[in-house]
Amino acid sequence: MRQWNRNIHVGIAFVGFTQNNAKRKILDVDGSLVYLPNRTNLYLDPPESVVESIRQMIVKRKKR
Repeated sequence: MRQWNRNIHVGIAFVGFTQNNAKRKILDVDGSLVYLPNRTNLYLDPPESVVESIRQMIVKRKKR
């Protein structure tokens, strides 16, 4: 019989919308490179806030 390690934790993070790098380019529908558009109609979390939320999830490791 196989012994399984039961000390495994899984976390799911829904981070919503995050600020992006304004200098980042993406492919447009025609294949050309365009700058990633800024979203002005949404609240955007700064990347540092998203990282801290995920870090806290890892540190706390709540059982549910």
